Formats: sequence, C-alpha cells, structure tokens
Amino acid sequence: MIITTYARDFLLKFPRRYESSGLAGEAFTSLGVAVPSRLYFTESEERPLDGVRIAIKDMYHLDGIRTSVCNRAYHDLYPPQTETAACVRILISLGAIIVGKTHLSSFAWREEPTECVEYPAPFNPRGDGYQSPAGSSSGSGAAIASYEWLDFTLGSDSRSPSLVSISANG
Repeated sequence: MIITTYARDFLLKFPRRYESSGLAGEAFTSLGVAVPSRLYFTESEERPLDGVRIAIKDMYHLDGIRTSVCNRAYHDLYPPQTETAACVRILISLGAIIVGKTHLSSFAWREEPTECVEYPAPFNPRGDGYQSPAGSSSGSGAAIASYEWLDFTLGSDSRSPSLVSISANG
C-alpha cells in the first residue's frame, strides 16, 4: 500500500483519542450509534474517504477505547488502548469516520451462536433467526448487511472467516 505524504503527516501530527459515547452501553447489549451527517464532508484528492462511515472489528485498537476481542476477562484486564492500530489510522487519515466496533467470535475463533458465552452472537439479518452469522468477522458481516448508513466494515481474514461471514449474511 502506498501512503501519501498527507496521510503520513496526518499520522505523525494528529493522533486521535477516542472515548465511548455510552449510547451502546458498556456490555454491548443495547443498540445506539451516533451516525455523523455526510453534509459536513467533502471528498478531495487528499481525503478520498472523507465522511465514509466505517465500523471496525473489536480486535483493532482505538486510542482511548478498550479492546475486548469479544472476551469480558480480556476487556476488564487491559486498560483502554494508548494508540490506534496502523491500518485504522490510515483510514482515518484518508477521511474515514469510525462509528464503532463490531462483535466477533471470542479471540477470533469460530463460535456458533449457541457457544457464545461472554457476549451475544451477532444477529444474522438474512437468516430469519435460524442461520448462523458465522466466522470471526460475523459482527462485521452482520453490520454491513444490516445498516444501510454504514459504508464499510473492517474485518480480518484468517482461515477465511470473512468469506464465511459474507456468504452467511448475504
């Protein structure tokens, strides 16, 4: 990937620290997302993703936010992160707006909904309540299939969970 001079300078000069809005609660059991309006953003050559709304898998760090890897003990053991993951910082430098984090299977290992212990499994919007959201990127797949206001989600690909989640969630 080629990083523009603008993106590199942004990453070095303007680190962002995040904080939870509290709208979704502490245990991800209630729904609520503050969605920024696109009226305030203008795409440019330097910021081609300006105003694009992205949700990231809860294994990527955001400065000021705890990472849970969908495990309550891990969430409680480690303090809020002190830096943002490099791949996320690049998206932000290009104008992307991070609207939140998505669920995953615990420690990015495959879990079926009946096996989820720490947090409820993501709901498969295309499965009529019977089809598994599947894979460690299940939250990313379910989010992009569910919310038309969401432009992209950031998952991961190890042992093809992204492909499984994409195919299961439509």
